[in-house]
Amino acid sequence: MTVIRRPRGPEWAIGLTLFVAYAWFCQGGGWNQNSRYDQVRAIVERGRLSIDETMAGNTGDLATVGGRIYPNKPPGTTLLAVPAYALVDLLHGSAAPAADDWWSATVALHLTTALSVRLLGAAGGALFYRLSRRLFPAIGPAPHAAAALTLGLSTLYFPFSTMLFDHVPVAFFSMLSLHLLLDEGQANAPRPVRRPAAAGLAAGLAVLNNYAAVITVALLALYALAVCRPRRRALLFVSGGVPAALLLAWYHRACFGRVFTLATSYENEIFRRPGERWLGVFAAPNPDLLVKLLISSYRGLFFSSPVLVLAGYGLWWMWTRGGRRREAILCVSVFVGFLLMNASFNGWHGGYSYGPRYLIPALPFLALPLAPAFERLPRLATTLACLSGAMTLLATAVDPQVPFDEPRPWSAYILPLAAGGEVVRMRNREAGPVSANPQSVTEKFAHDRFRPGSEPSNWSSFNLGELVFGNSLASLLPLLIALSAGGWRVFADAAGTVGGE
Repeated sequence: MTVIRRPRGPEWAIGLTLFVAYAWFCQGGGWNQNSRYDQVRAIVERGRLSIDETMAGNTGDLATVGGRIYPNKPPGTTLLAVPAYALVDLLHGSAAPAADDWWSATVALHLTTALSVRLLGAAGGALFYRLSRRLFPAIGPAPHAAAALTLGLSTLYFPFSTMLFDHVPVAFFSMLSLHLLLDEGQANAPRPVRRPAAAGLAAGLAVLNNYAAVITVALLALYALAVCRPRRRALLFVSGGVPAALLLAWYHRACFGRVFTLATSYENEIFRRPGERWLGVFAAPNPDLLVKLLISSYRGLFFSSPVLVLAGYGLWWMWTRGGRRREAILCVSVFVGFLLMNASFNGWHGGYSYGPRYLIPALPFLALPLAPAFERLPRLATTLACLSGAMTLLATAVDPQVPFDEPRPWSAYILPLAAGGEVVRMRNREAGPVSANPQSVTEKFAHDRFRPGSEPSNWSSFNLGELVFGNSLASLLPLLIALSAGGWRVFADAAGTVGGE
């Protein structure tokens, strides 16, 4: 008897290729990831939410209340990393990495991030492919695969999938929520009760990672109301978010004494302007900042990822020919919502970053229209994707955490370092060409504990290729070979895929 198997799609190849790329880099320390890592350690090693005993003075991203210290962030990304660190701690032995053991702490952070944010980021690339195919079933598999790799390798999604930040988990859970809601708008599609409820849970998990995800949740709720039939099914979406809301409320109550008190309410005063701004940080959107966030060389999204300009063409196609007007409205609304939020925020530049990192949760919605662009404008789309990918890889390899006080991230920081030169960072001269972040996970500022040129400083950030090729651009060669092989496998699997999803 002959068994006919459906050709496997490229989801696994996309996920594996992206995971290899993300796991290649250890980006070193920084306030954002250090504060989360401290709380992960506190939970696993001491069974506590406060980080008084684990932070070792390595971060300023703090919320202080009642003599206790916590990260100034919601707990989602921390909780995501707890099982990963527990496994790392188990494999390491009974003794956890000590605060002054810089190498153990660095490796533990690298592995913890690999088994949490990086793994979720890679899964997000595969999920994006499936979502794109379901959104545009008439388009062949290859343009969808190209769009998925573009999101994963040619945008800010790449470098922030290598670090313990919350942006990529928010993007993943937002994509998952839309994926689960998509069938609601199809007349003949099966619509089990659990799908809108699961979509609501995914949306709630996004907020558990970052408060700003309420923008996406509100817009997804409106989308659910528009597509669900009967409309009362939209209530399932709302009910699905209740478990995440209760967990967040419990965390607020346990740490800050009140259910509706945000972690940012007790954060460092250097981040807030009480009495001047809403919640101490928000004002009316600044038109000048909108321009800077979109096209400037300082934080311009379309400057660092020019391929995303083609989202405009894809949205036009969705509206006029693709029969996806509701989804086009959703994609535009999510991106505009985050853009306006970012332009109203007093820390709009995102601190140490080469691009507008607060827009990362909206990137999947901006990238979803790229599949029509890859199908109808293949040469232009491929050229811009490759250009964006080269810029993104270079920034990721050199140092994606460009200091916010550097007005020219590319011409005065990333490119000089990549060329083997030196730049001034925190009053010290740092050298390239790769892994230029000198801040250890055990330091609040670079060289607080370790002098420039010391082994801890040189190895605070690294890529796996440096273990063989040293601090040189040659350390990227194995990764480039792996990406080439992965890309070939992705498109070979796409060519063998038949039918719709």
